[in-house]
Amino acid sequence: MAEQDTALLADCDAEVKCLRDQIEQMIIERNETTIARDEANLASEETARVNEQMRANFSKDLKEIKETMEAIKKRSSSSRAANPDAAESPQSDHRPVSPLRFTRAWLSTPSPFPSTNPFARDVRFANDTANNHSEHVIFSSDEEGDQDVEEVIESPAVRLAHEAYEKAVATTKSAAKEKKKDSVKSKVKAERKPFAFEDSSESEIPLPRSKGKRKVVRFEDLTTDESITDLNDDPSDDSSSSSSSSSSSSENKILIGSHRKRKEARHKTKLEKVESECKLKWKRFSFKPDKEAYLKGPGNWERYRQALFLALYDIGWEDDMKLTDRDNVHLAKYIIENCKPEPMELVSGLRSGTKMLKTFARTWKDTGKVYQRGLWRDLMGLQYDGKDPTKHTATFVCLVHQIRDSGSDLDHEQQVTMFLISTEKNAGDWNKTTSKVIRSMKRVKLQFLIDDFTNKFRSKIGKNNTPRGDNNSHNAESDNNGGGRGRGNGRGRGGRGRGGRSGRGGNNNRGDNQGSRE
Repeated sequence: MAEQDTALLADCDAEVKCLRDQIEQMIIERNETTIARDEANLASEETARVNEQMRANFSKDLKEIKETMEAIKKRSSSSRAANPDAAESPQSDHRPVSPLRFTRAWLSTPSPFPSTNPFARDVRFANDTANNHSEHVIFSSDEEGDQDVEEVIESPAVRLAHEAYEKAVATTKSAAKEKKKDSVKSKVKAERKPFAFEDSSESEIPLPRSKGKRKVVRFEDLTTDESITDLNDDPSDDSSSSSSSSSSSSENKILIGSHRKRKEARHKTKLEKVESECKLKWKRFSFKPDKEAYLKGPGNWERYRQALFLALYDIGWEDDMKLTDRDNVHLAKYIIENCKPEPMELVSGLRSGTKMLKTFARTWKDTGKVYQRGLWRDLMGLQYDGKDPTKHTATFVCLVHQIRDSGSDLDHEQQVTMFLISTEKNAGDWNKTTSKVIRSMKRVKLQFLIDDFTNKFRSKIGKNNTPRGDNNSHNAESDNNGGGRGRGNGRGRGGRGRGGRSGRGGNNNRGDNQGSRE
């Protein structure tokens, strides 16, 4: 029973949930329908309001036009009644006047209410000047749209107004023509490049003129002949011929300079396009070794390769970087410039720097084994000679780098061991002390040993330590028979020297020795 009740409750819950979802969906659809209907009603109300406003404005304008027409007719009738002679006499001393039209387009687009707009285009009086009798208005204002009501008022005021109108029209046309001409000139000037030694503020274009020949220059954007009339002058004119003969040479030089300048600009653009195709910054590349350091063969291949890759790292090279064709051409050029003729025979015909380097490495791989054995032999035979410590450390570090560059494995512990072996003969005390210290440390860096070795024998830097005479004294540590240490202090040649003082546990005697004089 309990299980059946549970199943029934679950079914009831599912049905209730389904009904709830259906009710919510119906409410949402009803709300959407209501909103759409309200929006449509609002839009129709707004359209009706706009149409009503436009009808009212149109009726108002039409009423004003009719009132103005009636006023003009009344004033015209009164004027003719007051002066009938002037109305009947012919106007022989005055030229006929064309009607003035004051118009305004009612709508440039189709009317939103065509049923209430009886006009295709209404004409409205634009200047309210009826008081001075200087109007001549043509109205197309009949409601049927098929009749024209014309009222012509001819008087001195009308003629003056007409003359002013014609003058204004002529002025407007000439101004528009000049404006168009100036715009064409400015457009031509903006599109062209200035000639050499030419001020960019000049408005005229200098062109070559040769005596006895007519030069006609036409631009695609020029639409009038007035803009090039100065180029079509008669060459027989003395002033034009003299000016052309005097300026022809200078203008030819300007044209030559302009051509050269454009050519350089095109070349610069081409170079910029080429540089954009490269990954490396070849303008900063500076790999110019001495002639002695040129690539000769397997003997200096590793040193040459290391110097080349250092220069490549400086311009953006990274390990496992894939170069473009332009980059490979640049690299091949620099390899050929710094290579002897013998290695060049291996890469003749190649134009890729990457392929050249791979060819060198593959060809000299077997020969490099012999080169590695020679480097190992030099490193194992290296011994400190008791002189300048910096020379010994520099030689040791250089051999280590050459061995590693040749492909041999030389880890850190091996480097430390080889350095201690190279100092056993002439730096035994330091070697023994350092060996004891190393036993108590987990890891000792090679650079730490080099620095300690250099500081220990700093007094010998730059000296050969060769005996120069009996009176030559130098500061050096020496072992005494008594087990103590003493430091000798002396003067130069011919001076007086003071004998060394023995340390504790040695001979406790002090003596004064007089050096021999030369």
